[in-house]
Amino acid sequence: MPAPAERPYPYETLGLQPGDPLDDVLAVYAERSDAAPTSESEVLRVQSPDGSVFEFTYQLFTRIWPQSGSSY
Repeated sequence: MPAPAERPYPYETLGLQPGDPLDDVLAVYAERSDAAPTSESEVLRVQSPDGSVFEFTYQLFTRIWPQSGSSY
């Protein structure tokens, strides 16, 4: 997915801007959270009759818990 078009003004929330890598986003929220982010993933496996296998793991969601007593 391409990054969004540049905006004519600086736009950021918690030091993050649209299009920043997910790892950067998760790191900021992990710093602000009592608990580590949790996630769930699935594996899609396709096997041909001749035995060739393709596996693809994809993330269903990442949950980021806020600090106790704080709201976002």
